[in-house]
Amino acid sequence: EAVARALEQAGHQALRARLERGRLPLEDGSADALCTSGLPDLSVAPALIKECARVVKDGGSVIVATAAGIVGRGPERHVLTAMFMHAGLVGVTQQLSRGTALTSGRVRR
Repeated sequence: EAVARALEQAGHQALRARLERGRLPLEDGSADALCTSGLPDLSVAPALIKECARVVKDGGSVIVATAAGIVGRGPERHVLTAMFMHAGLVGVTQQLSRGTALTSGRVRR
């Protein structure tokens, strides 16, 4: 919610969407970018990242924030990178900040 407020204060429109039966209630390519905090367990996470890529426009970004470091409860960073690549995202990068790993990739159709 804090990210959505910051985007709106910067003049952007923030769409809030929740998964419904494994799908986001958004049209293909309807968002410039998608940001999510955390991921479900590894049996579902790859499908979620693929679904995120579906709703983002060509050239747009998918960004996922997960726990990292000693307190890390998210997937290992190399596993998350592999999931992004498997979903067809390119230019995958990761940044660490205060115990959070930010993984991002661009949609390329």
